[in-house]
Amino acid sequence: MSKLKRILCPTDLSENSQKAVAMTLSMALKYEAGAFFLYVTDRPARNTYDKNVTANQEMDAIDEDERVIREDVARAIQLLVKDGEEEFPSDRLMYRVASGNVADAIIQASEDAQVEMIVMGSHGRTSIKEFLLGSVAERVLKKATCNVMVVKPDGFPYLRD
Repeated sequence: MSKLKRILCPTDLSENSQKAVAMTLSMALKYEAGAFFLYVTDRPARNTYDKNVTANQEMDAIDEDERVIREDVARAIQLLVKDGEEEFPSDRLMYRVASGNVADAIIQASEDAQVEMIVMGSHGRTSIKEFLLGSVAERVLKKATCNVMVVKPDGFPYLRD
């Protein structure tokens, strides 16, 4: 594997996403890479006009999203430190809040930041809707120009021969 400089970890703040955050931090420590965390909100994009929302309210909501993602990453760092890992250098942590289609936002962030790897969780759902439309992880795997690591949930029914 070539030297990793930047790893992108999209998070939805779920339990399985927390596993992907921890994996990203561990890999970033090992390879001395930057860890770039992305949270995609279902709020309209900043440039979407909404006469009922002021610019200050919109910025407050984005700031709140960023605060939540920073706290999520901080919890993962504390768990790693408890497990014997060293503290993660804060100057190698980056955060971004985006809106819109989740898979497209992940791909766009990976290209903007020129990451070498995306580490993301998968919920392992198998609904008819996801079967027909494909999961976010599957869409990212298909569209990403970098390596993608998918962290499966605990208890995922792995297929074995």
